Amino acid sequence: MSRRDVLLDLDLSPSDCLYRLQREENDTARVIYVHVANIDLLPEESQTSGFELIRDLSRFSGWDDSWDTLTISKDGDTDVQCVPNAFKLHAIPQSIACGPYPLFNILDLQVLTSKKPRVAYVTNGTEQCYLKYARFAFEIQWTTKELGAYHALAQKNSRLAPQLLGYVFEGSGRRIIGFLLEALVGRPANVTDEKRCEEALQSLHELGITHGDPNKENILITGSGPRFIDLEDSAMQPLDNPQAWDAMKNDDLCKMKMHLRSSSDVGCSWS
Repeated sequence: MSRRDVLLDLDLSPSDCLYRLQREENDTARVIYVHVANIDLLPEESQTSGFELIRDLSRFSGWDDSWDTLTISKDGDTDVQCVPNAFKLHAIPQSIACGPYPLFNILDLQVLTSKKPRVAYVTNGTEQCYLKYARFAFEIQWTTKELGAYHALAQKNSRLAPQLLGYVFEGSGRRIIGFLLEALVGRPANVTDEKRCEEALQSLHELGITHGDPNKENILITGSGPRFIDLEDSAMQPLDNPQAWDAMKNDDLCKMKMHLRSSSDVGCSWS
């Protein structure tokens, strides 16, 4: 049996690390996950380096077995434990990812540029667009919240943000972990755009959504006006608390004005 493992993503802390890998076996590919609970089990030079990482991980017991997730930990100085499928594969809840959108296998997407963690500029076979996804379970909350905002805008036929193009899945069970967005053409907003950005943000509020992080890099000035991206900090209008909603809208507006008037570069543009 031929096998090849490739590092896709990692999240390293001082004590542990999560790894997302592509495993290719007999002309088929799937995604597997590894949690090294005690990072000192790996040499420092291999913790973030693809070739060395795979070399050292493959030395652990059970590496060549069939599993979806693997937890590697130690009890004391010498007792190393390798537990398959101790944690579940993550997914956006089906109650959220239930719109009439096409599905795309994440392994079929060609990455053109990696913009920042969880964001990539890709081609889906027919067009170039942006991929936003949860690499690991702790990121699902942000991906789910942002997807909910795009759903709400789509239901109201709004063009204040990129259009949702489809859901992105992993595995034979079509576990949805992200989505594809229209690639907007524009530039980051600046202080000269304040008036029309304020009008656009007020239009977003009228649809019952606050942005949450309206910095200049999260507002693109396009040929059709300001458009908002990165809605992972967005919030929906509370139905029974108008005072709280007024405060949320005011905070959103104040944040935007502060960022537009600031000379610092806040955020990281997709483009």
